[in-house]
Amino acid sequence: LVRLSTLMCVGEMRGGALKGMAFRNGVLLWLCLSVCIQLCASNPPGCECISDNDNMGDENQARFGDEYGTWCASWDDGICVPTKFVYDEGEHPCEGTHSGSCDELWPDLDWQKDQSQCCDSWCYVNPNTCNASEWGIDLQESLITRDLPAESKLWYSYGACPDWRTRSKYPPDGSKDYAGYSNEDCPYRPFPLGCNCVDNSLLGDDLLIHGKDYGRWCAAWEDDACDPEATAADAPWHTCDGTHAASCQDHWPATDWTQNQFFCCDAWCYVNQTCDGKKHRIDVKNSWVTAELKYSYGACADFSSKPTPRGKSGWLADWAYYESADCPWRAKVEGCECIGDNSGLGEEELALRGEDYGKWCAAWDDGKCTDESAIIPDSRHTVHTCKGTLEQERTGCDALWGQRWNFSAPQTWCCSAWCYVDINTCTPELQERHGIKVAQSWVSENIYYSYEACFDSIIRPTAPSHGPLDYAQYNKDTCPYSKGVPGFVYKQETFTPITDPIVKETFDIYIQQNNNRDTPTPSSAPLSSSSSSSVALLLASSLLLLLGRP
Repeated sequence: LVRLSTLMCVGEMRGGALKGMAFRNGVLLWLCLSVCIQLCASNPPGCECISDNDNMGDENQARFGDEYGTWCASWDDGICVPTKFVYDEGEHPCEGTHSGSCDELWPDLDWQKDQSQCCDSWCYVNPNTCNASEWGIDLQESLITRDLPAESKLWYSYGACPDWRTRSKYPPDGSKDYAGYSNEDCPYRPFPLGCNCVDNSLLGDDLLIHGKDYGRWCAAWEDDACDPEATAADAPWHTCDGTHAASCQDHWPATDWTQNQFFCCDAWCYVNQTCDGKKHRIDVKNSWVTAELKYSYGACADFSSKPTPRGKSGWLADWAYYESADCPWRAKVEGCECIGDNSGLGEEELALRGEDYGKWCAAWDDGKCTDESAIIPDSRHTVHTCKGTLEQERTGCDALWGQRWNFSAPQTWCCSAWCYVDINTCTPELQERHGIKVAQSWVSENIYYSYEACFDSIIRPTAPSHGPLDYAQYNKDTCPYSKGVPGFVYKQETFTPITDPIVKETFDIYIQQNNNRDTPTPSSAPLSSSSSSSVALLLASSLLLLLGRP
């Protein structure tokens, strides 16, 4: 009814269609008078909403909506109703290009601070008739028209439109409330009301373990994004000065690192004992360290915990350093997981290398085999079988690849974990984001593999460098192929041509660079000096240190 009242009662009708007609119609006259009485009882006299915001200009009217601020409503709260002729009290449309939420309308506000005025109702008023001091309300110049001449500026008032936030002297009974959100639910503040971060001194001696600032402000305290000089003003950065505060794994070593542990990248802090989690629909739990402290992830907004209960607007502060896609404390990168299928190798290669070869993350070429009965399905596989005919007499990398690579030279790649992945889901975008390389198998054109998809002590796809998982059974120092295989006799054979364009390009560049050097063939590689193909094979074996060779 507010819109109808502004058209017919306030007397600032823009079109000619209603002029004269309304007051010749008894029904409309009665409606006008009843709405006018309601309107006049809602705003302090002289501080009624004006229906003219044309001074905003066409560009701003398009951005904010052409009815923005013309009646009492929380115009910036993001609670929108479909466009209609008559609106209920406090309702408003969102017809502007940026009027979906307060952060879209006012992106330059500091969203790490309380901006709950976004939930406050207001309207444009006439500064010449609105005696703000008489009614104890605010009267402010609009930022939208601040560059216009004084006579063209728009003025607005929160207090002219009563709600939970601004209670003016009028109406005295506080019966009107034009706000869309309650005080507790307003999403434009960095913390739910009453759930501010608090001091951590109750940790006592555990401060030495987790750090003197641990949990004092909103941050993902276990994510390893450390800054020794960080303060609460520097969030999402935080200090890491405890004896066990280098990483999530250091803080909580008993955690099951075979599963995604996104809590390591989730922001949290210790909160007031009186923080009402049920009211705000957030988690509030007793600390694992001491029951005298409570903590909450939901009190600190980020990608993982979005405590806003309703409305299009979200909690706009983001206290986390990592996003979900970049969080390093994950077991696998979604889209680049092991596919558990090696049928693309073909029957001949499967017979040679084994029916399980490459199905899950393991260092399949390290020679450290486990009986099939000891492998638990769907568990973290660091172990693997050795079922192929190539490993019947002896197991290991030289047995699998000795006909193609020179194992008198170091071949540390043999101890790195890898598996076959789906080239269609492990997209170039995912590969770039997570530092993953995917290459075509050198024994089949129908299947692709990746070392970086499997965390181990040699290859890590994301920061932090130490990572939470290790699917390898050896590290680079203990790997039995790190110094070459004693007594290995290399026999030259023709190897499968390289068809993967990326691998082939890298291989060709490597060959070209080494052909331009005046360095002798390493003595550790017993190749015929007259055989150019043997030299190529030696160089290829060295290249494998970088590329791997499943």
